[in-house]
Amino acid sequence: MEQADQQPIPDRRRQDNWAAVVVVKLTALVLLSLGLVCFLGYGWLFASVLVGWYLFWPR
Repeated sequence: MEQADQQPIPDRRRQDNWAAVVVVKLTALVLLSLGLVCFLGYGWLFASVLVGWYLFWPR
């Protein structure tokens, strides 16, 4: 019963956290893609796209 008294996280805060997570994921994806393309060749660009697709796909 104690958990029922707690208020859920406000939608605005949840959206702010979601936006921050998206920015972090985008930055990481860009850095990963640039690193793979520069050091390992264009073959790894497809792998980085798959990783990005997995990160952004709703679970």
